[in-house]
Amino acid sequence: MSDASLSDAIKEAFASAPNIMTYHTLEFRHPAISPPVRVVQGWSGINARLEDDAPEDPGDVVEWIAFPFEFIPPEVTPSGAPRMSIEISNVTRMLMAHIEQALESSVPVKVCYRMYLEGGFLDGPENYPPIELEITGIQADPTRLRCECGFPDLGQKKFPGMTYDPDVFPGLIQ
Repeated sequence: MSDASLSDAIKEAFASAPNIMTYHTLEFRHPAISPPVRVVQGWSGINARLEDDAPEDPGDVVEWIAFPFEFIPPEVTPSGAPRMSIEISNVTRMLMAHIEQALESSVPVKVCYRMYLEGGFLDGPENYPPIELEITGIQADPTRLRCECGFPDLGQKKFPGMTYDPDVFPGLIQ
């Protein structure tokens, strides 16, 4: 199944220029992590524009730090809950300190995956909307960080999302 979130430019690049360089990025966000930790797969960092409705720094050109990481992106399927696995090698103290601080909180760490084409850093990510997941499991040692990411547990969310109370809905009072 094709991914409708991919831009026409990247679909064309995949079809006609399979050797074009794509840059895979991860953004780790949490109230304890300020500013967000942004990493790009590879050995050299990049400066790339975020989408106009990004949760932090919308529309800005931000720095992505080079990190050697591997990941298995979530599948695009009509059924099932997509999952993403991330493994970051040679984890620095800076990243580990942020992750440890965030894990002490009950608020989940959000991970946003964006893809950029070489030469299109200022155009914004090629996958829109970017994939945003939460870390559901983590294993860390001094040299490696492994994360399992998924969508929030929708079974635990209240439905409908709003609470019907007399302040908002005065017609409830007789």
